[in-house]
Amino acid sequence: YESELSIRQGVEADIAGLRKVIDDTNLNRMNLESEIEALKEELIFLKKNHDNEVMELHNQISQSGVQVDVDAPKGQDLAQIMEEIRAKYEKMALKNQEELKAWHETQ
Repeated sequence: YESELSIRQGVEADIAGLRKVIDDTNLNRMNLESEIEALKEELIFLKKNHDNEVMELHNQISQSGVQVDVDAPKGQDLAQIMEEIRAKYEKMALKNQEELKAWHETQ
C-alpha cells in the first residue's frame, strides 16, 4: 500500500509539474503574441510617419525645382519579416509542447 501511495504521490507531483510547464509555455506564447501585435502596431505607425515624411520631401523637392531619381533596390518587407518571426515562435512553442508530452509519456 505504501509503495502505491508513494508512486501515486510521485505521479501527482509530475502532473503538477507538467501543468506548471504547460502554463508557463502558454504564458510565454501569449506574451510573444502580444509582443508581435505591439510590433505590428509600431510598424504601422512607422510606415505612416515614413509616408508623411516622404510626401513632405516630395513637396519640398517639387517646390524647389530639383528632380532626383533613385535606382536603389526596395528594402525588405517588414510585415513579411514579422510573419516569419511569429511562425518561428509558434513552431518553437509547438516543439516544446511535443517534447513535454513525450517526456510526460516516458515518466
